[in-house]
Amino acid sequence: MKKLIPTFLLISALISTLNAGYISERTAAMELMSAGKNQEAAEAFIKSAEATTNDLQQADALTNAALCLQRLKRNEEAMALVAKIRSVPLRESAELDLLKDARNWKGVMDKTKDKDLSTWPEKVIFQAYLARGQAESALGQYEDSDVDLLRAQDFTVSPNNKAISWAMIAENAMRTKADSQKLLDIYAKICALKPSGGMQQRAIVARAKLFLDANQYDQALAEVAVLEAMPGVQAQWLCTAQIIYGDIYAKQGKVAEALACYKKASTMPKAAPETLKEAQTKASALENTAK
Repeated sequence: MKKLIPTFLLISALISTLNAGYISERTAAMELMSAGKNQEAAEAFIKSAEATTNDLQQADALTNAALCLQRLKRNEEAMALVAKIRSVPLRESAELDLLKDARNWKGVMDKTKDKDLSTWPEKVIFQAYLARGQAESALGQYEDSDVDLLRAQDFTVSPNNKAISWAMIAENAMRTKADSQKLLDIYAKICALKPSGGMQQRAIVARAKLFLDANQYDQALAEVAVLEAMPGVQAQWLCTAQIIYGDIYAKQGKVAEALACYKKASTMPKAAPETLKEAQTKASALENTAK
């Protein structure tokens, strides 16, 4: 299953508390960052940091500037920028963000081990628990990871944030080869939150595939029907739905029906190239088998 977890920055959780002028500057700099123009983005963030007396805005700008420099392999300069953050708790959060971005999980643990993260600034507690949970998972400490990921949910009201936490817990369950019912329950929790960014759709797809693996065809079909009925459903998910229909029919030995679904998926307008290719590959394989 594709990861349900979107990329996000530690200080970004505080965006709603920033003023409109800074948000405008931040948006422009983030666009540069997203386009891979890290040098230009870093310069823009540093300019914003130097122009503000607001500790939160300064921390946010310097954190993002440091991330840009780190992606340019200028790690010492990145750490020097973070060291300029006036607020000590926000400085610690920024250091944690750099460690996460570098996938330095031992560094994350060294920074957070045995710390009561609930005493950190309220707006960054969720991200701090999430970071430690992610590090614990990467280091194979799955039980500790689940505890921290669940704890993180106590410090956010955002459905997306809660869904991200559950998605990480699902990854832990897969890595420990948990039974399918546990995974079904986790994905059901994600679906109930109705998060954005494709997380709900991916959870539905994951449930359908689990039911399919268990030969529970009616339940798998029901999940796909939910996916198709979502308001404003995108072509990508309609394409995925047809592939799953094809998988169900193929497993039932209904070759003609399966082939029709795969071919319909393979010509779905605006679906992702890799999904179209998956449908084409399955159609070709089924045709060759049927000969």
